Amino acid sequence: MPAQATRRRFIEIMPLAGVALFAACSPKNESPPPAPANTPPAPPTAALAAASEPAAATTGSLPMLDEKEASALALGYVEDAARADKVKFPNFVAGSGCSNCGNYLGQSGDPAGGCKIFPGKRVNAKGWCTAWLKKA
Repeated sequence: MPAQATRRRFIEIMPLAGVALFAACSPKNESPPPAPANTPPAPPTAALAAASEPAAATTGSLPMLDEKEASALALGYVEDAARADKVKFPNFVAGSGCSNCGNYLGQSGDPAGGCKIFPGKRVNAKGWCTAWLKKA
């Protein structure tokens, strides 16, 4: 008889355990309290001022992309388009390079510049990768 009572008790408390588990795993709504309506707006910070500068002006401080980085290897990036593996990458077009790519963020004549494909890094203007697309 004790086995039936244990089984019955288990069946009775199982839905409660499920509810408790669901409550414990659900995300908490911890939003900050609303700001008072009469508070004046905060003055712009240096970070906001820096974000408003043109992207080309700040790309000079970015580190250069290394050909050995995982993202560079995955896209076949080389610092000199003349070294691009034309057998491995048959989509290579003679004369293509980072400086004439639509993803290149550097200015014309810059030795290196930012790239939409490799955010936070600069690429060599003479470089190439499989994401190359003709600049419009």
